[in-house]
Amino acid sequence: MTRFDNPRHLDNAVRQLTKWQRRMARRHVRGLPVHRQSAGWREARDQVRRLTGLVAQRRASTQHLLTKQLVTQFAHVAVEDLRVKNMTRSARGTQDSPGRNVAAKAGLNRAILDVGFGEIRRQIE
Repeated sequence: MTRFDNPRHLDNAVRQLTKWQRRMARRHVRGLPVHRQSAGWREARDQVRRLTGLVAQRRASTQHLLTKQLVTQFAHVAVEDLRVKNMTRSARGTQDSPGRNVAAKAGLNRAILDVGFGEIRRQIE
């Protein structure tokens, strides 16, 4: 059985993303349309777009490498039908009975969604 580690592309970029998203929020002027925002806001927006695109490219590249390796190495590949929507459901609970370990559950949800199980399944099929 071969194991593949999750490369956690989003976790590697979260520090830079947070920095530029905060900068973008500080420079935003409420009520102004996008084309009238400041040059600093537009620069921050472009950086956020660049970083999210970079994360998406890295994720797609890793998925292609993984699926190519699985399909060429093994004659039969079994894919478990995971209910990702149910796995990433919120842990918050209700107002009367709030959930426990909400921050830990949020981190787990991010890690699950960062893998992109649906795309991996599509490529294998």
